Amino acid sequence: MKTFNALSIFLLTINLSLSQNADDVLRFSLSENFSTARVNGLGGSFGALGGSSGGILINPASLAIFRTDELSFTLSNHSENIESIFLENSNSSERDKFSIQNLSYVKNLNIDSDWNRLNMAITWNRNNDLNRQFYMQGFNENNSMINNYFLEEAQNTPDSLLNYFDGTASAYWTDLIDLTNPNSGENQYFSNLDQPGQMQSLSINETGYINELGFACSGAYKDLVFVGLSLNFLDLDFLKQTSYSETDFENNTNIESFTYNTDLHITGEGTNFKIGTIFKPISNLRLGLAYHSRNYYSLYEEYTSDMVVNYSNGQAIDYFDPNLDGLRDFETEYYNIYSPAKTISSIALVISKKGLITIDYESINYGSGKFEDRFKFNEENQTIINEFTTATNIKAGLEWKFNNIAVRSGYAILGSPYKNQETGQREYISTGIGIQNGQYFIDLSYIQFIEESYFEYNKLSSMLNTSSSRVLISCNYKF
Repeated sequence: MKTFNALSIFLLTINLSLSQNADDVLRFSLSENFSTARVNGLGGSFGALGGSSGGILINPASLAIFRTDELSFTLSNHSENIESIFLENSNSSERDKFSIQNLSYVKNLNIDSDWNRLNMAITWNRNNDLNRQFYMQGFNENNSMINNYFLEEAQNTPDSLLNYFDGTASAYWTDLIDLTNPNSGENQYFSNLDQPGQMQSLSINETGYINELGFACSGAYKDLVFVGLSLNFLDLDFLKQTSYSETDFENNTNIESFTYNTDLHITGEGTNFKIGTIFKPISNLRLGLAYHSRNYYSLYEEYTSDMVVNYSNGQAIDYFDPNLDGLRDFETEYYNIYSPAKTISSIALVISKKGLITIDYESINYGSGKFEDRFKFNEENQTIINEFTTATNIKAGLEWKFNNIAVRSGYAILGSPYKNQETGQREYISTGIGIQNGQYFIDLSYIQFIEESYFEYNKLSSMLNTSSSRVLISCNYKF
């Protein structure tokens, strides 16, 4: 293995830059819209209705419809299966996750005036579940990451300035690639792999969440017009662990195997506000309009990596971890992200106080998301504009009551954020039931979710077929 000296450490650190990209903005902009069992039993369509704390998250004006105080909590169990298709090989990964989904308290204040009701609420909701796990594997006879990625990325770059965050520095210091003529200054590299033909494996494990703590107030004017406002605080934690390996080299080569591991950890806080109104022009018709401001995130990011190479010619195993060489402090960064704003138009028809039909229409311009420093992130912000577009989400739900039992069904189609529209569309189908016993209400819902997407990693790509289900149970006490 090459000698890694103090001078090269210094030269490498002055050029370090973490790999923020357009996917980071998209990851923290997509919302799953899960809240309470009643709301999700109706497909997430609740912008013109009230009576559930989940509705406050969609349109804060729905808070004004509460006529009593209420305490509620919601539990969630999420099951997910991801099938990856890579080099004509199929691999499946499964996981289950139990969590608290929603907590809320509503305070009702009746007033003897035209503004006949003033309500306040504190809500906590898990807006996004960032957990995902999948595995892809296949035999590649044509390309190796050594030749197809590390070697190409390293060309024309001095060895002291190779990037730690795309693996080229690790590949160089473990002798997977080397300088053709170290003293020429040409910065041309060659690969120590004789010929491709090996098993490639990639494991991805993502964990994390975005939680929202909200403070809302609302008022009702003669029970015809309802208005509301909420101020919300976000808590974000995301960890992505990646392990890539190549083994079983079939051609003559000194390399038996190598493994490249990376950890990306992002934490931070954010804020947003929501305003909304609901109008009741006639007794059985509700019209809603809501605006969700951008989420403003202040984030801290840490990146670590290591590479292990096993040689077959008696050479010792090479191991390289830049964090052991005094670089860890330089692999952190603070930055800010603005996610896109969202508008929601809603309509609900109440049928003889027995049932209802509700529809929400949402519009989100994902191309307006951005990193705050436009000079530092000019290239990334331009990529966001070029790749992302305005998406429309349509949600619909139906509810019918049989005495103290309500049955529900819902459907939602969430538009693709990508301009090419080939992937990224999501569909939800839901069903639910609600039971009332005096002041106590219990709601149960089941949601099925299907998505097809592409995953890319250093010039390797895989089709991902995701099928997941979620069970929500909400317990409510009105007093």
